[in-house]
Amino acid sequence: YKKDNRITNGGIMRVSPIALITNYDSDDMIYKLVKLVHNPTHLNEEAIHTSYIYIKILIKPNQL
Repeated sequence: YKKDNRITNGGIMRVSPIALITNYDSDDMIYKLVKLVHNPTHLNEEAIHTSYIYIKILIKPNQL
């Protein structure tokens, strides 16, 4: 969601649990889950991509 050229952080606040359930899933599956979590209120590609990177850091912080 963009308002006055700002992207809200509501989506990234909800994605952390994905890291607990997707340790060995494919990158494509993780991206789809992140997009699904964002879908109700924050369907913005930049916000989704940022949350995807955040999840990748949570899963494997030393392997990015």
